[in-house]
Amino acid sequence: MSQPPASPDPETETRPLITFRDVTGTILADSAQHIEDEVTCIALSARLCLVGTKLGSLWRLDTSGSRSWKISRNAARINAVGVDAESAMVATGTADGRLK
Repeated sequence: MSQPPASPDPETETRPLITFRDVTGTILADSAQHIEDEVTCIALSARLCLVGTKLGSLWRLDTSGSRSWKISRNAARINAVGVDAESAMVATGTADGRLK
């Protein structure tokens, strides 16, 4: 007789490292100018979620994705964003070839 599979042990069951949620344009909209932007790159660390945009903005999102802070503005589209292991330093690469 075969035995039914054992139920997963909650202590050893793995959970996903991240969960996905739709983030609408209103979160990344510049409310002062009423301009919506598009996400071009994302960097995640243990403490930060950084989003680079087509219009050159760098946003920091809270862990729920419901609040955002614009932390810098570039003249060109942000193609890459990175953060160090301690979440202390952030770097961006833009379409005009600049690194910040």
